Amino acid sequence: ENVRRVVLRVSTLISDIKAEVMEFYHSIADAVTITLPWAAEQIENGVKMVVSSVERLIKTPKTAIEDIYKGVTMIKFAMAGVIQAKESIENALLFNEDKTLHWLNLQEDLTQISEDVSLAFESLSELDDWAVQVEATNFTLHFFGVDAKALKQQIVAELRGLMNGLNVSVLQVSRIPTIFIAAYNDTVEMIKSIKDGYQSVRDGYDEAKSLIEQIFGSKANQDFPRKYLESPACGDGFYPSTGQGRYAEQGVLLEAAAGIEIGAPFSGIIRTSGSHQVTITTDSM
Repeated sequence: ENVRRVVLRVSTLISDIKAEVMEFYHSIADAVTITLPWAAEQIENGVKMVVSSVERLIKTPKTAIEDIYKGVTMIKFAMAGVIQAKESIENALLFNEDKTLHWLNLQEDLTQISEDVSLAFESLSELDDWAVQVEATNFTLHFFGVDAKALKQQIVAELRGLMNGLNVSVLQVSRIPTIFIAAYNDTVEMIKSIKDGYQSVRDGYDEAKSLIEQIFGSKANQDFPRKYLESPACGDGFYPSTGQGRYAEQGVLLEAAAGIEIGAPFSGIIRTSGSHQVTITTDSM
């Protein structure tokens, strides 16, 4: 009876959990199989576009910053999809209702099953004496071709094998909540990292765009030099450069051929502000 009860309890638990997990999966299938893969592809493409555009900032700053914006926008829309998928999963998990799905909280069921298993093994121990009892007659051997003692021992052995198999099944079931929660937490951390990364890229884009608009804005003279200086002596001309200490202020260094006439990039008041240095004051930007 104890063996029958534990078999029935384990069978019912596994059947219920299977039905609940499948119902949960169907409720989040679109988020997991469609939205998240699409978002991952968009984020990957957006990051690749941003990286490739950064490499072109020096030679073609305005075109590069436009492509960076496209990449940032792709990441932004993908993040919206990721957050929507996360909310769908949380709703299916009843997190927003301060509840817990049955298959995520199996402690009570597993405790009762553990007690039933212990009782069942005790019952099997009592059967050991029954299995070694010798029959007064050879009735079973004569009519069934089986020794009664061997038959009893086989029954007990099969029951023990059944109980051991139940233990394995219960152990696998007990791992389901842990495996799922670990995967869910990893996903949440990944989403947080992506959001932080997106914000960093967005902040970098805003800063770069502001700087480039100040230097290469739509009002800048088209004849004004636009190539960043690349010189072992003066270093990288990209902002914030001081020409390896040659200048007190941070800025960008642009390259122009010796002796050419350089037009003012903006309309304004120009004045000499140092040796080989002029300052343009303008309020048109």
